[in-house]
Amino acid sequence: MSDNKETMQATFDVIYRGLAAQGFERSVRGSVLGDSVCMYRGDEGRRCFVGQAIPEGLYDDSIEGLPFDCLRGELQRHLLALAPAEFWDEGQSAHDGASGPEHMVRRLAVFAETLGLTIPQL
Repeated sequence: MSDNKETMQATFDVIYRGLAAQGFERSVRGSVLGDSVCMYRGDEGRRCFVGQAIPEGLYDDSIEGLPFDCLRGELQRHLLALAPAEFWDEGQSAHDGASGPEHMVRRLAVFAETLGLTIPQL
């Protein structure tokens, strides 16, 4: 998937620790319809899988609702320098598809194992 597994592991470590710090809770915002929608930056300061790797200077609220493959410009270049698109797509799926914190931990473990990554120490 990536020629630079070391960078991908370091990126996963940052993301995993960020998700752990928020209790492996999904990053969501309530919608006007009363449901919850996954967001790069959600309620209570939470961040999604991809959102964990977006620096403040590259974040713009206009990206909310866009899938990873629709991100463009400097933000896309930044993320693709860290890991390939498949990493972001599959990692985001592990986050968005989790039904709760324990489920997210399990989904991230499968994601890591599939890519030959290790779960970082917390």
